[in-house]
Amino acid sequence: MTCPPECEAFGRTSKPSGSPWSRAQIQAARRADLPELLRAKGFALQELNAGNFRIREHPHILVRDCFWRSTDDERAGNAIDLFIYVLGMSFAQAMQQINPPASAPPRAS
Repeated sequence: MTCPPECEAFGRTSKPSGSPWSRAQIQAARRADLPELLRAKGFALQELNAGNFRIREHPHILVRDCFWRSTDDERAGNAIDLFIYVLGMSFAQAMQQINPPASAPPRAS
């Protein structure tokens, strides 16, 4: 499934200075299929109409494709934003959770 262009428009995150992730990796993470990703992480999703899902653990959050929005306030964003603003992760933690292990940055020895 391809993600609509809105996913990039929602992006509030930018590449941190000295980030070990390439711009392409960050863009791919922004476009991650949220329902699929969240299910793989063990979240329970309630299917709604028009391809929308509610995260049962966060009932005020609706996800569809690669973007989310809050029904409580005006927050919305892409996959990285969800992991940062809703799940409370750092940018690095979000990238590690979203990207498959093979595409995670190499660790310094």
